[in-house]
Amino acid sequence: MTQATTKRDLLLECARDLFAGEGFHATGIDRILDQAGVAKMTLYNHFGSKEQLIVEVLDKASEGLIAQMRSWIAGSDDPFDQIVLLFEGLGTWFENPSRCGCLIQAAAAEFSDPDAPVGQAILRHQARVQSLLSDITKATECPDSDGLAARIGLLFAGAMSSSRICRSRQPADEARKAAAVLLEDACRRADAPLE
Repeated sequence: MTQATTKRDLLLECARDLFAGEGFHATGIDRILDQAGVAKMTLYNHFGSKEQLIVEVLDKASEGLIAQMRSWIAGSDDPFDQIVLLFEGLGTWFENPSRCGCLIQAAAAEFSDPDAPVGQAILRHQARVQSLLSDITKATECPDSDGLAARIGLLFAGAMSSSRICRSRQPADEARKAAAVLLEDACRRADAPLE
């Protein structure tokens, strides 16, 4: 845990760590308050409810993951390299034994209503990831860049999910290989003569 600057930040940080390690439903408000060392009124003054705390934890996790993804691809302007770099970055990320998968995927497993505030936070995250991937795949100039982005997104989500189970970089490495095949296929189709 990093050094939180405010009680609000401390609550977000403690809640994130507890939700990641113990689950959303299994983690009670009292457990979060004990961990953060703050009064119940502090939590309700800042968030209003456990549900809103979860939403803010997920939004912050999503922003962090998108920033991380952007840092992984920052070393190249080539969209093909950027796709590979995403999976290499993910693999390196999962070499850290404290990583236990994607918090947003964990939330999706516990909260099934897409119209509820937590469901909306999950959908916002998915849209952020797809937007980043679409920006990259559009730069490839492949004819079906949106379809390519969706397929790369599935590989990325699958690698994150599998890494949560096996606690290694291997799923990201395998997804990187599959992404290379998708990119090769997309380029071949783009270069195929029109009949």
